[in-house]
Amino acid sequence: MSQSPFLIIGATGTNGRSVVDSLEKKNIPVRALVRNRDAARRVFSTSVELVEGDLTQPESLRRAFSGVDKAFVVTAVQPNTVELFKNVYAAAREANVSQLVKFSGLGASASSPSEIMREHGASDDLLRESGVPFTIIRPNSFHQNMLWQAQSVAQTDQFYLPLADAAQSTIDVRDIADIVVNIMIEDGHVGKSYGSDRS
Repeated sequence: MSQSPFLIIGATGTNGRSVVDSLEKKNIPVRALVRNRDAARRVFSTSVELVEGDLTQPESLRRAFSGVDKAFVVTAVQPNTVELFKNVYAAAREANVSQLVKFSGLGASASSPSEIMREHGASDDLLRESGVPFTIIRPNSFHQNMLWQAQSVAQTDQFYLPLADAAQSTIDVRDIADIVVNIMIEDGHVGKSYGSDRS
């Protein structure tokens, strides 16, 4: 019997693309939820199944989850992020998936002073309460983000970040992707949160 595809939501973003690449290297079938199939086809190989949809449209999420056993979701934080995640959780629950891996952030908490971390924290809590078998990953900032500052670094030999004297760890998105894929193909990760003190 052929393996059901792993659904990747947020597939065209930096982290989503890396997860798709990591799955392809292991010859695992991939279904990518995209807003525009034609544009996405220029990004992904023909082995990646593309399904059009939008996190604001529950019917498109139901189609995306059809026949899927495991899924990964990452999305940019925006004012309606929690509602978008709720739509994903509802579709995952309806599809009876065995695992939904959610991309969160280090320090995520509904009481955080950071809006991004509050959104992640609230949506993490909703996933725990949803009844969907889950794994949450909470990486810190990405090596690749440094490329945004390439021009200023070249001109000044300095990094400028709004961190005062704080130290910040970073991680390569390719390493995150490999971790995500291992979480999805190995047993023992359901109900766990990684990158935090919650498990």
